[in-house]
Amino acid sequence: MKRLLVTGASGLVGGYLIQQADDLWEIHGTYHKHPVAFNNAEMHCVSMLNEQSIVQCVRSIKPEVIIHTAAWTDVNACERDPQLAYDINAEATAVIAREASRMGARMISLSSDMVFDGRKGLYVESDPVHPLNHYGITKLAGEKYVLDSVPSSVVARVALIYGKPLGEGNSFSERILQKIRKGDPVYLYTDQYRSPVWVADLSRALLELANHEFCGIIHLGGADRVDRYQFGLLLVKKEGFSPDCLYPVSMFDSQTAAERPQDVSFCIRQAQSILKTKLVGYREGINHMYRKFNRNDKKYLKSE
Repeated sequence: MKRLLVTGASGLVGGYLIQQADDLWEIHGTYHKHPVAFNNAEMHCVSMLNEQSIVQCVRSIKPEVIIHTAAWTDVNACERDPQLAYDINAEATAVIAREASRMGARMISLSSDMVFDGRKGLYVESDPVHPLNHYGITKLAGEKYVLDSVPSSVVARVALIYGKPLGEGNSFSERILQKIRKGDPVYLYTDQYRSPVWVADLSRALLELANHEFCGIIHLGGADRVDRYQFGLLLVKKEGFSPDCLYPVSMFDSQTAAERPQDVSFCIRQAQSILKTKLVGYREGINHMYRKFNRNDKKYLKSE
């Protein structure tokens, strides 16, 4: 059995990766503040701020493949504390990349659509990068560490993720629904565009890449370019809520700690050409996602 290490196993993507991984893997996962247990995996408590902790974990497991999902993804918080963001998103990634290189492991590292400035949209992998906020800067730095250090590496730039969490993680869709259930107003941009990706599809694609010969940068997003408000309208309709819960706003009328790019939608032609995994559009993804859900239902997680 090949050994797979998933960092950030208590998060949204990490949890799906471990649940979807088949029996051909010996699976290990890391968590920090939120302990999590899986029947098919061994968990390890690791701080991304502690180099010794990271090194000890990787060297004790000796994985053939590392899928690195652990990150600090709060864009505004990263802007307020850029050093902490860099330590987690860039420096910790560099440590893992160095260890992967040392033992000849394949590394798949998650990056972000936020490495682009949003002036173009439908970005391909070869487009110039120009992050507007510190989160994007730290993710881009992590990309460079991985690509420069690990010969058998993949940088998977990931779009806005939606889906039902299996554990402590959260998603764009769940944050909308949580606010509605609390009776809070939900303000969504009508003029900011992404390529939302269903977490079940994303994790399937990452696991396929774990056994793939592809190396380099790949964009993993859904098949559709859509603004946040239109996504929210379909979501609340599917869940039986009134669209009056949502308030359409312009991103240019909002003030946030971190500057946001307007259109970081992806062209996913490369992913569609090399992967068997289908990256569905948000309409199909929402229809699949919000049916009767069982976190232990392997058929659900692996179907479609």
